[in-house]
Amino acid sequence: EVSPERAVVHAAIEVTNTLSEEAEAELNLFAVDEKGETVAESRCRAKLQQKGKTSLATDLTVHSPLLWDVDDTHLYTLVTVLKVDGEEVDRDETVFGIRKIEIDVKNGFRLNGKKMKLRGGCIHHDNGLLGACAFPRAEERKIEILKEAGYNAIRTAHNPPSRALLD
Repeated sequence: EVSPERAVVHAAIEVTNTLSEEAEAELNLFAVDEKGETVAESRCRAKLQQKGKTSLATDLTVHSPLLWDVDDTHLYTLVTVLKVDGEEVDRDETVFGIRKIEIDVKNGFRLNGKKMKLRGGCIHHDNGLLGACAFPRAEERKIEILKEAGYNAIRTAHNPPSRALLD
């Protein structure tokens, strides 16, 4: 759900309990904007199975969200904190953007309600003379060059894209 008034962010988390006993856990999630302010939060409790994986899901509502766009890349960070017996045992941060994607025969592709023609191509997992190494600045430079050439979309080929490219 995305509108100028609010966006519902669905967070799905998988927790692995490596201990030989069950554990009562509390999961705290915070959506943080680019200024570092918490704009949404959620808490849930779960029983973690011994030596097993537990899937959890929750929704966070962001009011008046700043929407991600190819030219205006507003990003949020989802901070996930796992506590067992009131003690923090794990923390993770996931960067994400909020946007609305619609595709239909009449209007084609729309991003945040605006029609958009996708202009792009297929890229491989290499960086020319650097080879298959995914240095963050090299990946960023590759995307900058493609954007300057008019690309607003890419498709990756043959191998999963690196974290540096996705970032």
